[in-house]
Amino acid sequence: MKKIILSIIAFSLLSFATEIKAQCTPDSSIHTTGTYPSYLDTAKVGVMYNQIIQYHITKDTMYAGNGVTIDSMWITGVKGLPVGFTYTCFSPRCSIKGGQTGCVNLKGTPVANSSRNYPLTVYFSIRATLKGSLPIGQTISDSVTKYYIVVKSPAAVEEVGANNTVLVYPNPAKENLQVYIPNEGKNFSYQIFNLTGTLVQKGETNGFEPVKEIGLNQLSQSVYLIHINDNGKQYLKKFIVGE
Repeated sequence: MKKIILSIIAFSLLSFATEIKAQCTPDSSIHTTGTYPSYLDTAKVGVMYNQIIQYHITKDTMYAGNGVTIDSMWITGVKGLPVGFTYTCFSPRCSIKGGQTGCVNLKGTPVANSSRNYPLTVYFSIRATLKGSLPIGQTISDSVTKYYIVVKSPAAVEEVGANNTVLVYPNPAKENLQVYIPNEGKNFSYQIFNLTGTLVQKGETNGFEPVKEIGLNQLSQSVYLIHINDNGKQYLKKFIVGE
């Protein structure tokens, strides 16, 4: 029972609460389990950030031929927030009943020297009931990491190309370069060139995380161009390898 319940909610939760204030309104038109939007907006040091997240969880499902009812879900903690960020929720503990939609408002102004990628881990509990001749209620606690907040530095190298939703970070980089493309975590191939046009590194990403990490240990300090082939879509980004 635990496994099926966790699989139901693993991709359907993302909510945080550091204050209890009605700062957003749940979208009653959402009836599909999940979180919306799929990806969070990029933040920038010194600029106010404001993001609304809607989330919905199913009420009824099946497990081993028996019905399972999701009675309620609530948040018990969050890890990974950028300094200066807070969350306000539409209800105490961001609690919702099965079949309901909730929302959370994420606000903050990134402080100096906070530019990087922030994976957000949410800790939650749910109350579910396994139906049958003798209904069994159970409370299960777990955590899930789905969202990332990318905080950019005001001095970051400008991106090359028309699609500004594609990010390479940090910039300047040192040992690793992180690439974010809003394509539901799909993998892509890449080539890295120095400024003379010489190919110095190539490869393919793997994994399901929306932010891909590329090792740069073989590159010396300089300016480079990374050519990304994302299932036929081409992107060219400039980045620096620094000290």
